[in-house]
Amino acid sequence: MTQVSGIAIKPGVAIKPNVVLKPSPVLALHLDASTFTTGDTTWTDTISSKVFTLYNGVTRDNANGGSLVFDQAAAQYAEATSLAVLPKWTVEVWHYFSGFTTGQDPCIVTEIYNSSAINFTLGCIDGNDDGINAAWFNGGGWIASGAAYPLTAGQWYQIVGTYDGSTVKLYVNNTLVGYSTGGGGRAWQSGYGIRLMRRWDNTDYWGGKLAIVKIYDGDIGSTGVANSWNANKARFGLS
Repeated sequence: MTQVSGIAIKPGVAIKPNVVLKPSPVLALHLDASTFTTGDTTWTDTISSKVFTLYNGVTRDNANGGSLVFDQAAAQYAEATSLAVLPKWTVEVWHYFSGFTTGQDPCIVTEIYNSSAINFTLGCIDGNDDGINAAWFNGGGWIASGAAYPLTAGQWYQIVGTYDGSTVKLYVNNTLVGYSTGGGGRAWQSGYGIRLMRRWDNTDYWGGKLAIVKIYDGDIGSTGVANSWNANKARFGLS
């Protein structure tokens, strides 16, 4: 028997090298309309106090614990400064789709385009203006979750996009509905800001309600998606 630093080690017992644990996804931004006061012109996240300016008369609906109502015909949207670059990410919204959009590629959540990159997008990227993709733009093309997933007007949805460094996935109501693997390299950012309910550059708008917006530094995976679904679904009458 060998003695190492006061610890007895029996013959035949292998000592494994130090195991490095992967860091858990960190919540980087959290907006919840349950704390929003009617008449406010800003919406502030509870993680780093990032302030989203609300444009053109965004209103509050008191049902379902509170949500902000965006009228695409009135060009209503919200905007704040960018987060630090997220090489891996999760973007989650609890959204009521009105069935109305304007333009070719409106978005629910997106980083603003700066002619080189977009760190994350949850919205339309291919002209299918009622369909959803999770995606990011590497300067030459979209790395996206596959075919756009169509939404039905008049319904609440949990919509989650994730990127783990190689695969972009889209979940709708706790179900994986699209993904693509490989290509694109490491995600990178524009630094130009984050928009809610508007396209990354042009004046294309997405209509409906936003109750919760979360952005994570990391991929929460199917388990994280399910945990959020179970924690929030009753608020929106989902099961």
